[in-house]
Amino acid sequence: MKKLLSIVLTLAILAIGLSACSTNDNGNSVEKKGTLKVATSPDFAPMEFIDPTKSGQDKYVGFDITLSKYIAEQLGMNLEIMPMSFDASQVAVSTGKADMAVSGFSWTEKRAENYNISDYYQAGENETEQTVITLKANEGKYDNVESFNGSKVGAQAESLQAALCEEQLVGSELVKIGDINTGILQLKKGDFDCMVVADGNADVIMKSNPEIIKSKFQFEIDPKYTDNVILLKKGNDELLAKVNGVLAQAKQAGLYEKWYNEALNTAGVSVSFDDDGNMIEDENTDIAKESSIITNIIKLWKEYWKVFIFEGVANTLKLTTIVVFLGALLGIVVAMLKRSKFKIVRFLITAYVEIIRGTPMLLQIFLFYFVLANTFDFLNFSTFTWIVIALCINSSAYVSEVFRSGIQSVDKGQTEAARSLGMSERQTMIKIILPQAIKNILPALGNEFIMILKDTSLASTFFVGEIMTVYLNVKGATFLPLEGLIIAGMLYFCLTFPLSKLVSAFERKMSNEK
Repeated sequence: MKKLLSIVLTLAILAIGLSACSTNDNGNSVEKKGTLKVATSPDFAPMEFIDPTKSGQDKYVGFDITLSKYIAEQLGMNLEIMPMSFDASQVAVSTGKADMAVSGFSWTEKRAENYNISDYYQAGENETEQTVITLKANEGKYDNVESFNGSKVGAQAESLQAALCEEQLVGSELVKIGDINTGILQLKKGDFDCMVVADGNADVIMKSNPEIIKSKFQFEIDPKYTDNVILLKKGNDELLAKVNGVLAQAKQAGLYEKWYNEALNTAGVSVSFDDDGNMIEDENTDIAKESSIITNIIKLWKEYWKVFIFEGVANTLKLTTIVVFLGALLGIVVAMLKRSKFKIVRFLITAYVEIIRGTPMLLQIFLFYFVLANTFDFLNFSTFTWIVIALCINSSAYVSEVFRSGIQSVDKGQTEAARSLGMSERQTMIKIILPQAIKNILPALGNEFIMILKDTSLASTFFVGEIMTVYLNVKGATFLPLEGLIIAGMLYFCLTFPLSKLVSAFERKMSNEK
């Protein structure tokens, strides 16, 4: 038992160490010393989004990314972009995981209470203005406050848009959404009648979704909401003062307008609007020019298939392989410890298994990344490594129960016979019980491994590069959420279907042997 535990721990440390050295949060080697860590939600073009054709830190583009680079340069620091969901980026700052969050934030009273708020910076009039988008079928329907009475309006949770809906569209029902791209799908599906976004964001959305238009309604914007702010941890006054100094320098140099125009060009927005707010398209072709979903899927695949395969599929298989290997080994150890003669050991292991199995995996990933990663920050593990650890811990709890049931399925007479022949308990387990148990549980293990492959999609919350991360990157650049989702689903099916058939073949072979 001691040897087995030593082997497992050695292999686990080796694998985690290798992944920590070979893969950091964004695919590049980033020095930890003198690094400005910036959390952002790269799904908000032209402010912050991902260019799927690039890799490493270079793939993060947009106004806020340019601003973050400028701040880091002026402070004489390296920049590390930490991509994550919009809400997670705020948690990253409050827990100290990130130095600051730059993600198109507006000033709100709640944020002022919980964070250090920077001075305002202006990303362009299109980001100051907030607009309502809806389907072409609703053209002319939502042009004044009264027209929203009884309607459902979508807006990103804890955003300026949500606050404006609650303040000014009092006759409507606010539907909070997780991210802009999901909101677009919900708008098309009919979950709500219209949606509130920044005006510049609406331009990019309309370019990729011809069936979406702007309404003529204009919000009354309080001056305190007109520009964006940077979030820093409460009490980090020294960094706040430095950041405010850099913002003043950038404003005086007139850099904001230049950066915003560059971001628009990067996002592919080169359109104008008539007096009625209707988009006047230029002569450039666009990936979503055709409204057919099939046509858009084909175009999307032709443009991004290399990213989906060589980044998405490759990283999914890499993550799955590591988690399957370490999770299985750790699961064996947990199963063995659960059979310990010591009650305290059995109690602790049982509690471990029940807690892991009784809480959502996404919650565990958040806890590992924001709590344990901060507690053991001296380890300098990458996001990828912390995700691996979280998934391995989760997998081990389920695998241990599979092994435990397999061990119990072996007739007790086998153990008694082995012991009567003079074999020790360890020899009996390794040479007699485990080989038979493993044979019995192969189908169950196979199904667990398939589940692990699919569960790696949860790692996309922190953009570690697997299939769902690539999907998020592509939809953030193209605003074609449904088409990219279909491609991602097909790739997962192509990976899991052969595995499920292999598991079925094992089951049939075992049934024939019996």
